[in-house]
Amino acid sequence: SLAWASGGLSLDASASRRLADGHRDNFASRVGAAAFTLQWRGPGVKLAARYGEDHLASGLPGALTAEQFRADPTQAAALADHGALVQRRSALQAQVELPAGWTLLADGGWRQKDSHAVFGGFAADARVDAAQWSLRARHQGQLAGLRHTLTAGFDDNRWQRGASFNDGAQVNRGLFAREELVLGQGTRVGLGLRREWVTK
Repeated sequence: SLAWASGGLSLDASASRRLADGHRDNFASRVGAAAFTLQWRGPGVKLAARYGEDHLASGLPGALTAEQFRADPTQAAALADHGALVQRRSALQAQVELPAGWTLLADGGWRQKDSHAVFGGFAADARVDAAQWSLRARHQGQLAGLRHTLTAGFDDNRWQRGASFNDGAQVNRGLFAREELVLGQGTRVGLGLRREWVTK
């Protein structure tokens, strides 16, 4: 792992790798991961970028009967079956302070997962892609002598799956607004509305 900072700029990074023989035949595994976060802060502005990746590969020894287990619990029922998984994810975030108590926030994220497996000579592959983006404006101040927070924004969430046996996709888009008032002794009252459109 590594951490570095200079002024308003900072970087965090990490990587790992793990190897295991497993307690059975055809059960060795490899796991690797890496990630970093880059951030910058300036007068009234915050920016951040993140990326991470994970890899997993393993043999799949299969199920044993009770008799096989008693004879040798380390044996494998399948010597050629195996599986692998790769996940990647990234994110971007921005926050800008505007005059008169307004703040503008934007963030987006993307994730991809690829899986591959072989069982008894048959291969099964799948991929999932997902993305999420949002934009919102927030105002904090006084309203009729009470502290209030008004938030309004737009969300876009979508995913798509492709596999050996089925495909699918979904898109969600939403508009929302929420007003929150702080009354005496910290009591909060909120009122909000959200409209969402879904396509699947």
